Amino acid sequence: MSFIVHFIAFVSMTFVVVTSDLQYADTSLECLNQIDIATRPHSERIKFLQEIMETDYLWWPILNERVRVKQITYHNQYMEFNEETMYNEVLALESVSNLLASKAFPASDVNFTMEVIKTATVCSALKHISFQGLMLFQLLHKVTTIEPLEKLLFVMWMVDMVYVVIDKLTTMNDTEPLLLLNSMRVGLIHLHRSILEKVPNLNFEFLHKVGEEMFNEVTKLCVKEAEKDGYYKALVTNLNRTKWVDSLKTHHVLITEYLNDSNDMAEIDTIKLFKGPIDINVNIDVNGIAKLEEGVLKRAYGANFVQSNFLFENLTVHTLIKSQWKTILRSDKRYKVPKNDDSLKDSLEDSPEDSPEDS
Repeated sequence: MSFIVHFIAFVSMTFVVVTSDLQYADTSLECLNQIDIATRPHSERIKFLQEIMETDYLWWPILNERVRVKQITYHNQYMEFNEETMYNEVLALESVSNLLASKAFPASDVNFTMEVIKTATVCSALKHISFQGLMLFQLLHKVTTIEPLEKLLFVMWMVDMVYVVIDKLTTMNDTEPLLLLNSMRVGLIHLHRSILEKVPNLNFEFLHKVGEEMFNEVTKLCVKEAEKDGYYKALVTNLNRTKWVDSLKTHHVLITEYLNDSNDMAEIDTIKLFKGPIDINVNIDVNGIAKLEEGVLKRAYGANFVQSNFLFENLTVHTLIKSQWKTILRSDKRYKVPKNDDSLKDSLEDSPEDSPEDS
């Protein structure tokens, strides 16, 4: 009898141990899976920053942006919570280089560097689009010799620019600048329709209004290289840049995979050759654009279109698919058009021509 009792007790203990091992294994796997999910964004951010430096010849306009970014620090975590917000002025190239060179990737540093890159991308985007919008406003406002087909071409160029920029910024989750960009997109779609329908009095005041709002945002996020320079300095300097594509093609690695529309860049040299140089002061601002003469406006408008699309189409950021575009362009919550601006009202629900493929 005693033997049977001891045997049953031994079997019971063995069952408990085996069951505990199995439960422990399952719990461990689940825990490891949760850790993997939690840390994956961190590793993906590091990989993204490494890819930026591997293709720095394409990212250099973004990396050369000096931006103003929030740095949040916490004091005495074991006592009363106290948050102090400061703004750091950082050159994007230095931020990424220093992080990768340190070979240490604490989450706070990685997240801060990602904010620097996103802010630098936003700065560049808002500069290009605001500059283009303010120039188009001046062309439509004071140049009476522009033919309807030329107006249509100018508007289509800018629509294309806006879609390319929205595409890249949306993948980086920068909501606020997208609100401004979407306001510009909505106005351009209406302007495009008005030209096609031969409306006698075109409403293009939104170009100046939204362009000026974008410039104001640039002054908050971006930092000028020097006090005497303007916020558009890098942009207007690049309008006259020669042999950019030739210098890019010296980088044989990844060129065939990433370099798109490089042939279009040759058009800038053609513009300069046949139409003359694009002479714009490096400290130009909103008021300075209003003083540019017709020839310079047209040359700068064409060159900025080519430069902007070349830059943003070649950024190594995943682009959105068609179904994602439809959701974005019809989303009332993320892209609400200002109610007090009649020129920007848009039937986002019913316009199939608002998709990027149709613009």
